[in-house]
Amino acid sequence: MVNRLKSKFKIYFSKEVKAILIVLFVLAVVTIGICSTRKTVTISVNGNEMKVTTFRKTFRKVLSDNGVTIGAKDKVTPNIDSKVKRTDNISIKRAIKIVVDDGGVKTNIMTTKDSVDQLLSSEGYLLAASDKVSPSMGSVLKPGMEIQITRIDSKVIKENLPVDYQTTVQQDDNMEKSTTRVVQDGVQGEKQISTQVIFQNGKEIARQIISEVITKQPIVKIVAEGTLGAITTSRGGDKVLYTKAISVKATSYSNDAITSTGLKTVRNIDGYSTIAVDPTVIPYGTRLYIPGYGFGIATDCGSAIKGNRIDVYLNTEDDAKDWGVQWMDIYILK
Repeated sequence: MVNRLKSKFKIYFSKEVKAILIVLFVLAVVTIGICSTRKTVTISVNGNEMKVTTFRKTFRKVLSDNGVTIGAKDKVTPNIDSKVKRTDNISIKRAIKIVVDDGGVKTNIMTTKDSVDQLLSSEGYLLAASDKVSPSMGSVLKPGMEIQITRIDSKVIKENLPVDYQTTVQQDDNMEKSTTRVVQDGVQGEKQISTQVIFQNGKEIARQIISEVITKQPIVKIVAEGTLGAITTSRGGDKVLYTKAISVKATSYSNDAITSTGLKTVRNIDGYSTIAVDPTVIPYGTRLYIPGYGFGIATDCGSAIKGNRIDVYLNTEDDAKDWGVQWMDIYILK
């Protein structure tokens, strides 16, 4: 039976027919192989698409065959060395040039980032809370854009400065007017001043005192200032201090007697002589200096001695006549 079929096959399929069948079979196999390696790829460059047919295995070969170059900072998705599937897509985002001015230092950067904050983060720019960025962090990047970073910094400077002492003047009733005496020396104090200094890109733009603390109190200088007047006496040119000058009518008397204060009248050229006064104007016991007479003490009074009038005691009647009546300034001594 088998032999019969073989003989019939030989009859129906000549050598030529066999050759044709073999060729057709090979073509079919080749066609199937070609179809299985043929791929359709969509190439997108910044959103602009083109479709290509390729037999390449990787995207790098596909892009090279189609004249698409890749810059060092361009972003390719998927990886350029990935294998191409039968139908596949590759996306290319071209890097754009951005200038970053960081406190006056400019740097050209190629990037595929979308916003200012993404770029600065990716490039390692660290920002303090006080730093300023323009345009704002969320701004969309555009080719040729310049980003300015203004570095704002501040520090507190502390310094110690002297505090001047005050001077207090005290009246001294034991000193001549216009003369002074230091009772207590003044000593400077000290204060600490804290100043906040603001810097912009390393340069000072403002400063403000934020605190002043006295660390050492100053000591007040005390100066005594005299209140007494001074007159030079005829006796040896000595200077006598007085509290007040009174303009009086000065007369004289020479009668020895017991004064109204119970003392004996006396004329003492080297000490204090008896002077009669109105005690309501010049109290008893007041020491006086009378020009041309000398020192006296108010220990007597008289019925005619009223108001601004005095009676000086002299030893003799002739001396009293020589004195006569004089208008003068007398001085109440300390």
